[in-house]
Amino acid sequence: MRYCRFCGKELQDGQKFCPHCGCAVEEAPPAEAEGQSRPPAENGGQFPPPPVNGLYGQGNGYAPPPYGQYPYYMPPVPEKKPINVCGLIGMIIAIFTMTFGWLFFGGILPVILAIAAVVLSAIGLATYKKYRLSGCAVAGLIIGIIAFLLFLIFFIAWMAYLEEVALLLPVA
Repeated sequence: MRYCRFCGKELQDGQKFCPHCGCAVEEAPPAEAEGQSRPPAENGGQFPPPPVNGLYGQGNGYAPPPYGQYPYYMPPVPEKKPINVCGLIGMIIAIFTMTFGWLFFGGILPVILAIAAVVLSAIGLATYKKYRLSGCAVAGLIIGIIAFLLFLIFFIAWMAYLEEVALLLPVA
């Protein structure tokens, strides 16, 4: 039984190249064929050192990979950005305002909350390159502007209605 001197995997008789690492297989001397199960590598029975700078065939014991196969290089891990807290809070306030602002019938609170949502979302959008979840800032800005305009119109209409009702009431 023969073994590859580079990767240590078992070889079949008559193979010219290792099917695992692609290295050329040298013909074994008679001493290896007579019972020595695994030939020692040149560096004291250890596997050869890894390629220098990832290069193959530079006299470092590694043959180039077989045709059509390329060594696997791990892509760099992207730096994880922190969460865009201002944009996220702005979006939450905008959604809360659109959902529950109708409960404050004619009040100014939904208008103030919508302004806060627009301001926080605008701050989050201004720093979008430094943070992830910047789409929340865009959504908060759009929903906040819609909520602000909607509740401002509603507030003005409600105040006009109250003024008209006050004029119709008899003064005692």
